[in-house]
Amino acid sequence: MGNGIAHVFAQNGFIVNLVDINKEQLEKAIQSISKNLDRQIAKGAITEEIKKNCADEYFCNNGY
Repeated sequence: MGNGIAHVFAQNGFIVNLVDINKEQLEKAIQSISKNLDRQIAKGAITEEIKKNCADEYFCNNGY
């Protein structure tokens, strides 16, 4: 659920910090966001440029 929220906020220009103590969970979240963006591209809802901009808007941290 959290990666979906991060996806929507990043897609709308917000800077998003993904935080989890488990690095694998962060990688899984990024893969899920990327897959969701690819699905939107395939449907024509967004462009590759929007996907790239989203990737620039989220940062990962596996510690506090």
